[in-house]
Amino acid sequence: MEPIKIQKVIDYIEENLTDDLSYDAIAAMMAISEADLQRSFKTITGMTISEYIRNRRLSCAAIAIKNENMKIVDAALLYGYQTAEGFGKAFKQYHGCTPLEAKSPESTIRYFNPVVIKLAKRGGILMDYEPHQEKADSVTAYYDASDELHRLTRSKHAYLEYFVTMQYLEKVIPQNSSILDCCAGTGVYAFELAKKHRVVASDLSGKHVRQMREIQKGKPVLEAVYQLDVCRMDCFEDESFDVVLCLGALYHIFSEEARIKAVQECKRVCKKGGILAFAYLNKWGNFYNGMINNLKSMEQLYREFESGNNEDIFYRTTAEEIESLCGGQGLECIDNIGVDHLAFLSSEKIDAMNEQEYQKILEYQLKASAERNIAGTSLHGLWIGKK
Repeated sequence: MEPIKIQKVIDYIEENLTDDLSYDAIAAMMAISEADLQRSFKTITGMTISEYIRNRRLSCAAIAIKNENMKIVDAALLYGYQTAEGFGKAFKQYHGCTPLEAKSPESTIRYFNPVVIKLAKRGGILMDYEPHQEKADSVTAYYDASDELHRLTRSKHAYLEYFVTMQYLEKVIPQNSSILDCCAGTGVYAFELAKKHRVVASDLSGKHVRQMREIQKGKPVLEAVYQLDVCRMDCFEDESFDVVLCLGALYHIFSEEARIKAVQECKRVCKKGGILAFAYLNKWGNFYNGMINNLKSMEQLYREFESGNNEDIFYRTTAEEIESLCGGQGLECIDNIGVDHLAFLSSEKIDAMNEQEYQKILEYQLKASAERNIAGTSLHGLWIGKK
């Protein structure tokens, strides 16, 4: 079996990592027997399919528990374990610590990122292949190892970010707009907005682009899906869109020059008088989340706050700094809000609410977003403006 087909198997596993994976179905998809599939996979990657899936699931579960504050029982169920006990045993065997211990800032976990089959060209013939894993500290590797597809919908407290953001977007986007969602992730906003508007979606992550295209097969509502860097959107002409959404890139850009470039590119492809929206991570909310939930040592939190954070892939800023960044490029501010005020303090309580209670907290989250003096209490911020 050719290495390129093994890469297709890996891509399929990654796109369906939280689902039941059938070796028979994968083999049928590749038009080979299960025995040939297993043999070829082991020969090329150095591990069995079951070992690969187990390593990836336990790695993704650890990231969700440690970095995203997911409940242990939710992580266990999401990644294929029927009981917390079975999950805990497998987790400790793999990571050397329990899921609860993994939450501590002093604990370390094993990152097992997706294997990428690379071919080496020698003498005009493709001769060698090499299983390769991306570094865990890169943006693409992080999202390859994370479950962005379900991040905003897997719990009531996580949904707050989506709910408030969508309320504000729908308020300012004119009817029948042409929209570029240039940091679309897996398309949670793009597919919803495409019900009323003409939407083009793009993302830096190849995994996210594949997931959007897979969703698009069954729900073809997007005009196009691209893989691109928001700082280099040369495929789009000047003033191509009525609305440009940049709801992720500023989470990861440490260079001020690159942040300015990202805003300039979004402005370039937006029509005069058009709407632009930028999501960002708020320093204050992230600082207190880290402290209250004991995610990191205080020394690291202090360093991250002062630097904007050069110790992981996330860049934290403030509402004032975002205002300066966008205003400096000649954009007029409409709103600059927090979207998930203090939800990290009461995530379990929010998740346990009945529907009536939950609708009430959604109402109050919208009220909180209108209070600009408490924007810093959110983990996530949203700047909306006009060109």
